[in-house]
Amino acid sequence: MIKDFFYKLKNEHKFLFSALVISAVLSIASCIYCLIYLYTDKYYGFIFLIPTLVMLFINYIAIYLYKYIPKLTKFITFILNIFIIVIVQILIGMFLLCLTEFINWDYIHDKPQYYQKVLSDYPKERIAHFPNEIPKEAKNVEMNADIFSFFGGQTIVLKFDIDRQYIENELKKYKFKSKENFYHYVFSAMITGDNIKINKDDYTLYVISGDFDRFGKNYGIGVNKDFNQIIYYYSNPD
Repeated sequence: MIKDFFYKLKNEHKFLFSALVISAVLSIASCIYCLIYLYTDKYYGFIFLIPTLVMLFINYIAIYLYKYIPKLTKFITFILNIFIIVIVQILIGMFLLCLTEFINWDYIHDKPQYYQKVLSDYPKERIAHFPNEIPKEAKNVEMNADIFSFFGGQTIVLKFDIDRQYIENELKKYKFKSKENFYHYVFSAMITGDNIKINKDDYTLYVISGDFDRFGKNYGIGVNKDFNQIIYYYSNPD
């Protein structure tokens, strides 16, 4: 029965067969993309298989109806197949694939294991002071990042506990524009997130570069009084 269906589809209804092949390619490619690219909720990719299954059902019914109402069947199936491919799979499908970027970001933005991936989404000149990799000896690593601000702001903060020597070596690498604290209004709104626990009274911020107006872009290093905890930050408030 299935074999006869595909035989008729391929030999007697070439348009429907071609449309089904195109739909299947789009569905499978989108599904595989999600299975490979999505960090979480990979089952989301199977949604892209639904249009092809719907088209398969429509074309199955169409072959049965064709012998009774051929002209109307041709017209309706043409419209439905084009609609599924162009509107559902290409236009809506592209939107959903773009949405995967937000889904991924929402999942990885506060997970240190994705640190390098998160860091790659920021301007290189503003995060050059961040370590290329989180030091192996770092403890209690916490991270929070935000690039999807409504007005285009960006923030990333990386914090961990480490020995005094490491921190002193980091501070020796740069000439700092100024020393500030979190209660300077430029830094008071810095996004740290619930997952980053910082005693703001205990920190000195060493500003490598930045402006101190309302929308000042700043980046630098923060160190606590005991020199056993460090943060790297880049703040571009909106």
